[in-house]
Amino acid sequence: MVSLCNCNGWRRHGARRLMMGLLLAGALLIAASCGRGLPRVTKLEESCAQKRLSAAEISFEDAKEQFVQHFKVRSDTALRFAYQASLDSTRLASSIRSCFDFDRTYVQLARDLIRSNRILRRLVRTNLRDTDPQRAIGVFGDRYREIFKNDIN
Repeated sequence: MVSLCNCNGWRRHGARRLMMGLLLAGALLIAASCGRGLPRVTKLEESCAQKRLSAAEISFEDAKEQFVQHFKVRSDTALRFAYQASLDSTRLASSIRSCFDFDRTYVQLARDLIRSNRILRRLVRTNLRDTDPQRAIGVFGDRYREIFKNDIN
């Protein structure tokens, strides 16, 4: 009788494939275990949001130092540097939204930093000299010279 299915041949080829697969898997396991192993992480790297917030805090500290420097030396350049550093800090703090690890834990820190920078910029603007003193002269009149002694050259 003629069989349409060569079952013995199929079984032999299937067994060979199974044996070859097992040998290949065993070789891969041995090769993987003989390697260096997993790299050891000694220090956790900062995330994107943490890096940006720490840079924003450093910039905010620089702005505060420049603001204090203005009162020691009375130079307008220190106020301008403080204003620019505060703007940089605000931009860095608000840029954490584009980080891949943006999380609610960083949102409150960024909001507090932005709020502090806004207050600092308001203080800087209050202490900057007026580039056009005509408005102040119009308001104070004759008393302008005694109030704004530093503005008159």
